[in-house]
Amino acid sequence: MRGCAHVLYYWKSMKAINLKRRSLMLTAIILTATLLAGCKGDMLDYRNAQIVNGKVYAGNANEPFSGKLANVPDHVLLTEQAGFLLTGKLASIALADSVPAAERNAQSFLGTSGAATLLSDALCDVQISDGLPDGKAVCKTPDLVRIETSFKHGALDGTFALSGGQDNGPLMEVTFHNGQPDGTQKVYSWTNHKLVHTFPWNSGIASGTEEAFDANTGAVVKRATFIDGKYEGEVIHYAPDGKQMTLSATYAKGKLNGPYKEWDANGTLITDKTYSDGVEVGADGSDFGACMNEWDDAYRAIPGHRAFPSAELHQQWETSCRAGTHPSASGSTQTAKMDSRTPPGPTSCIDAWTVAFRRENGDDSIVTADQLEEWGSWCKGGKWPN
Repeated sequence: MRGCAHVLYYWKSMKAINLKRRSLMLTAIILTATLLAGCKGDMLDYRNAQIVNGKVYAGNANEPFSGKLANVPDHVLLTEQAGFLLTGKLASIALADSVPAAERNAQSFLGTSGAATLLSDALCDVQISDGLPDGKAVCKTPDLVRIETSFKHGALDGTFALSGGQDNGPLMEVTFHNGQPDGTQKVYSWTNHKLVHTFPWNSGIASGTEEAFDANTGAVVKRATFIDGKYEGEVIHYAPDGKQMTLSATYAKGKLNGPYKEWDANGTLITDKTYSDGVEVGADGSDFGACMNEWDDAYRAIPGHRAFPSAELHQQWETSCRAGTHPSASGSTQTAKMDSRTPPGPTSCIDAWTVAFRRENGDDSIVTADQLEEWGSWCKGGKWPN
């Protein structure tokens, strides 16, 4: 009973605490709770952070960091992101022609290529949750905003805007979802920041219409279609005015399949080929390369042939193969006659020495540069092999 009296006395004493003290205690409790909650909003400089198994830790802390991570180099934040590497590489290719020579030379000297050429050694502030980027990220150099994007559970997610080039204008815009590009990627000129390329994405797979634009005229200079990450149908290139076609090719499942033609700036056809499943073929559907080998074999079967066929003869073989014409006994004789009509000169003289050398030493004998130089001096002096 005596113990119960002590307990009763304690509770009576507690009731006697004045309201002011209770108010102070309540304030202290709220302040403590607020400070504890504030641990989630800490800021950590990248130089004081540790990366363990892909997660950020504050110094030697046992638990992954949550809060704002400051001064993260842009390449550290982005070059482990597969989606950025993919879109950045395409952007760097699209920008190649507009990047000034001095800038290209500097990039080459530093060994940078692909997506890395878009980065500018900016320092980034990024929100971290449980050790992973999660939230807004902004990169600056030092007062210019270079990159604005966001992350979700460690992967790029949401809009991505990158600036740079002359006057720090826009260079690339794309949207990511779960780390993969999704939607239309836009690339802008390095110099005047006009739209120069659009690329279609569907969950990291190229799908839709690709277009390229001339940075000065704004005209369409390329149009193509992707299905499941591969070219499908016609791919067309135009001159800077957007009117003169310079290339037309047909694809099936990512391989050349059908007519392939090129024109010069004046509209003159300079290339006319046909492909089947990625291989050039003649009018008869036969393999163009195999046909060329047939003509070469027939040529070398003729006694006294030159070591190397002339460029004119080689071009005639190409025309024959594209027309579906293969060598025959009479055709082979004709090729020899055509080549023998080439007037003697330094080149044919050296060829004659080459033939004589290999006749004596074997067809597989290697002719050195010094040997060719010596024969050249003999030929200039009118010396031919016996």
